[in-house]
Amino acid sequence: MGHKGMHYSLPSRELIADTVETVAEAHQLDGLILLTACDKITPGMLMAAARLNIPSMLIIVVARLDKVMGELEKFREDRVLAKKKDDDQDEKLAAHEKRLLRVESKVGV
Repeated sequence: MGHKGMHYSLPSRELIADTVETVAEAHQLDGLILLTACDKITPGMLMAAARLNIPSMLIIVVARLDKVMGELEKFREDRVLAKKKDDDQDEKLAAHEKRLLRVESKVGV
């Protein structure tokens, strides 16, 4: 984001739509299966499918499963660490409350 190439995203959508449309019409296709993995390509393919008005299926390819599973495992580890930190804080709070009770009992409050 924020670089020169971002100024070309709208024209590139039109170019992608025109390309898909040209190939589909040149080969007189009865339908399309469109594979996409990029947020800049997907709108162009959708535009082409709408313009052609033929049966189309858009399949958006997601990240590799091993990468997703790695991120999930990292998330779980972070949750375990956060829970352990919360438990440590609870123990510190309980110890502090015990000290206060001892002081109160000595003072006679």
